Amino acid sequence: MKALLLSLLLLPLGCASTTLNGTYSTYQDAKVNGVIAHKFFPKPIPPSAKNIEFSYVKYAGKAVSTFQLEESEMKKFIPKLTKTSNTKPLYKFEGKHNHWFVSINSSSGNVRFIKE
Repeated sequence: MKALLLSLLLLPLGCASTTLNGTYSTYQDAKVNGVIAHKFFPKPIPPSAKNIEFSYVKYAGKAVSTFQLEESEMKKFIPKLTKTSNTKPLYKFEGKHNHWFVSINSSSGNVRFIKE
């Protein structure tokens, strides 16, 4: 499985348009497979993240990443983001190369990053 995911990550080097998808149970699994190092992956994801999923459309430069955090980790994570709405839990994160919109469901621990 890991070899398949790694080959999927390397495949876009020779393709003009590719969609990459991946699922990892822990941050460490995603890191070992090289996903965390890619520019399409949001950098503020904490090492305590679990159930990590991502989808990246190379030719469009769009990406979606989701993961789960425990309540105590969520409280540490949210201050790293900039709130964009007073009525919805919508935030943004601006990295060196990417800008992300972030939605959070604190009760379930679900976090979703969207790069368009």
